[in-house]
Amino acid sequence: PVESDETVAENTNQNANRFPMMHETPEVEFEKSTKGINAEWMMSISDGEFTINASSHTIHCDDEIEIKGGSFKLNSEYEKGISAHGNLTISGSETTIDITKSTEGLESKNVMTINDGKIRVVSSDDAINATGGKSGAMMGMGGNFNNRENTQNRQPREDGTIPEGFRPGRQNQNANGENVIPNRPNRENGWNGEFKPTFEMPENGQFTPPAMENNQMNNAGFPMGNMGGMGRNMKECLIINGGYLELCGNDDCVDSNGNMTINGGTVLASNPTGNFTGNFGVLDADGQIKISENANVILASSNGSNLSVPQNSIIVYCENIHEAKDKITVSDAKDNVVFEYAPNGSFKSILIASTAIKTGEKYTITIGNETLKVEIAEKSTVIGTKPTTGGMGGFGRGQRM
Repeated sequence: PVESDETVAENTNQNANRFPMMHETPEVEFEKSTKGINAEWMMSISDGEFTINASSHTIHCDDEIEIKGGSFKLNSEYEKGISAHGNLTISGSETTIDITKSTEGLESKNVMTINDGKIRVVSSDDAINATGGKSGAMMGMGGNFNNRENTQNRQPREDGTIPEGFRPGRQNQNANGENVIPNRPNRENGWNGEFKPTFEMPENGQFTPPAMENNQMNNAGFPMGNMGGMGRNMKECLIINGGYLELCGNDDCVDSNGNMTINGGTVLASNPTGNFTGNFGVLDADGQIKISENANVILASSNGSNLSVPQNSIIVYCENIHEAKDKITVSDAKDNVVFEYAPNGSFKSILIASTAIKTGEKYTITIGNETLKVEIAEKSTVIGTKPTTGGMGGFGRGQRM
């Protein structure tokens, strides 16, 4: 039957009385954000195509991010590309990440692990930055400072006694106003009113910081890494197990606030203003830099520095500064291309390390309009003269420590 307008209106009013929620318009407040994709807890992406242009972070999570596939074209006008406040894990041979603009390309505030994928990053600061979070012990003169567990026990009880597990906080006095700092319970690598170092002094009385054990020094005579020494974070912060990475950063290109381990894959990295390693360098680690013989590495920078690698390596100190996108090509005696790389920043020094560089073989290295011939006679082959100064070498940025 055909219903009149009056009948429809009557039925609508009856339904509204019986099912009020069907007709109420909820008041929803949406939080404005300049981030592309944002999550408060955990984020997992396994496939899809993403093109994101954001003024802030393109992909952000207050916890962990796991990427196991997908294609990403990311552009951040003022902030970071992919930023995780927890772990960041990238896997999947089909994963492609292209970050064309960012302050920091990939960031993890805990541990970053790259297992596979094809990753390109251009950044004004660090292309990769892994901080290791607060769980890693900072090996300092006063002992291990771990997470602030038992924060509820920072203050003594009202009767002046100290609760078990008391940790010093901003208020270190009991109810009577007496200072209780000397009464701290003895902690491992800590103290009970007296200094207890975390290292043992050798019999000869001369202490060698851990960063100097392998004699890797930068041009200023300091241990390789971010000043290294007794204040280093020895936690594994950055682990690269595989993949193809093409990175360019204008502060540190690859930065780890603890140990940096490159177990495999191909890492092509450039920094137009610094050394191969150290502050404002291509590779910068507060802890140790460990490169496996299974990894392929090409580093391009304005200056060179010592870097111990297990593979055969070629270091080229060019006569002139090469502009960004000048192609580096390494060919064998049969003109087969072994490596090809066009850094996104200017450079004057190049380090090439790979098991593909064989002892006794001859290679041709073409850099822009320069052609160099080399025969590998020893583990480390050097072409040209190492510059005493170059770009912003040493500490970089006007010798800032």
